[in-house]
Amino acid sequence: LGWSTVGVSLLMARPAQCFRCWGLGHTRNACRASTDRGGLCYRYGQGGHIARECDNAPSCAVCREAGREA
Repeated sequence: LGWSTVGVSLLMARPAQCFRCWGLGHTRNACRASTDRGGLCYRYGQGGHIARECDNAPSCAVCREAGREA
């Protein structure tokens, strides 16, 4: 066996994301938002199906709701 040298770089920590409102910086347990997106498709933000069954192009429901390009 020989030795190998590899470079390692740390990834930047991602902010916590809430699975209830999909907002950043908090989790479901601390969520105070009135919007509950917990049962929606994560790919497009519609109800009635899950992300792996979604045929829609990926689009951020939070951005769309805020009037930004999704």
